[in-house]
Amino acid sequence: MAIKLIASDMDGTLLSSGIAISEKNKDAIRKAVDSGIVFLIATGRMYVSAQTYA
Repeated sequence: MAIKLIASDMDGTLLSSGIAISEKNKDAIRKAVDSGIVFLIATGRMYVSAQTYA
């Protein structure tokens, strides 16, 4: 079964130090999206706070 979607939490998972997406994560996301996988952010943050990283 092929992976079709990746959902990631932000704080403590996607964001390093809670403020930035690491280059390693950016590269992995880019590769996934380029191969046709949908990537989405799953967070308890308010929309305005999460929008900065979208």
